[in-house]
Amino acid sequence: MKISVLMPAYNASRTIQATINAVLRQTISPWEFLIVDDGSTDNTAAIAERFAPQVKVIRTANQGAAAARNTLCAHATGELFAFLDADDIWHPGHLEAHSELASKFPAALAYFTGHLNLNGYQHYAWQSHLTPCDAELIPSLEFFRRYHKRPGPFSSMSFCSVPKSSIERLGLDPFQVNGAEDYFFFTRIALLGPTAYEPAQTVAYRFHPASLSSNKLRVVGLAVRVYEVLEPEYEQYADKRFLSTFRRAFASKRRLYAKLLLGANEKASARNQLRRSLTITLSPSSLLKSLGLLIFSYFPAGLRPRWPQNTRTGAVSQ
Repeated sequence: MKISVLMPAYNASRTIQATINAVLRQTISPWEFLIVDDGSTDNTAAIAERFAPQVKVIRTANQGAAAARNTLCAHATGELFAFLDADDIWHPGHLEAHSELASKFPAALAYFTGHLNLNGYQHYAWQSHLTPCDAELIPSLEFFRRYHKRPGPFSSMSFCSVPKSSIERLGLDPFQVNGAEDYFFFTRIALLGPTAYEPAQTVAYRFHPASLSSNKLRVVGLAVRVYEVLEPEYEQYADKRFLSTFRRAFASKRRLYAKLLLGANEKASARNQLRRSLTITLSPSSLLKSLGLLIFSYFPAGLRPRWPQNTRTGAVSQ
């Protein structure tokens, strides 16, 4: 199987060399390794270009990660696209594990393997042996529910590979909403068919202060935007179970966004989100939660709940 490794990079000079080395040490060599330098202002592109001809670097003006991933998909020629962020580290057996998943589950629209969390910029050395785990094929609606309830196992493009045919079904711009383009992609691909998952840890997911995911208020606000963009597509989908599940998840995300806004003392914006959450679904439990939070938002400081912090201090849970 021809595997294209696709990496967007922006000001990643502290981490990109280790990430590239991890790709070049794979037990299965990629068909091609493409990097889009998204208008970096440091020497990210120069570091990547040292690895030519194994690596092809495409330099673009800064347009954000969604555009960078779309550019990568447009240039890739492999059968399976393996995505990787410029600060994560693959186990040497990562591509082999994904190749085996693709062979075992040819009907899947995407493939995921497990990960471990890595904080800061420290070096990570993998153990030589990768212990295989039981893989599963996850039906599309079940994937949506699991992803939007506990996204950890599916929370990064670095854990994911996608057949080129799946990308083509999504059109010219499979990635949209910069900063939440992965959230957009996984929420949309849930409509296309099943996904496959093996929990063997093949990715070291790096969290550091410059990570976009460190700002929870921004991340959740962008996730709300994803729901707004994709709502018409879910409304048109034939199986109405998807729309019902989508709307409950949408209302829940608005509530979380409201809590973070309250934690940032942005009360007017928070109450607006809570009022809007009341219009999304008629689920009694969802309505009660939204209404309860709206009422609590008017309580004095000593009587209202403690709102969540807006900055994440560690990597996402698995």
